Amino acid sequence: MLFVDEQLTPVIYLETKKPEIVLTRQHCRYTLQRAARFPTLRYTVLTNGWLWQRWAGGHFSYRSPDGVLDLRQSPSKTTVAAFFAPLCAERFREVTR
Repeated sequence: MLFVDEQLTPVIYLETKKPEIVLTRQHCRYTLQRAARFPTLRYTVLTNGWLWQRWAGGHFSYRSPDGVLDLRQSPSKTTVAAFFAPLCAERFREVTR
């Protein structure tokens, strides 16, 4: 799934898998290869619904994710909010006054 800003510029790429799928390095590699097609991306996210991995920046390499959230570990609300905060739509809206 591709999320765009007000100018229809791709800013977030979200790759989802079924919850029973264990995320592997191959999943990460394919996700980052797809993300590389969109040079304007600020974030790429890979998830199976339980495990969330987030990469920041426009040049995605095969490095480890910048953020990981494992919902099976019963994270605190603060931890969940911190993971999703960079992806909030308000960060990608142009503020005009």
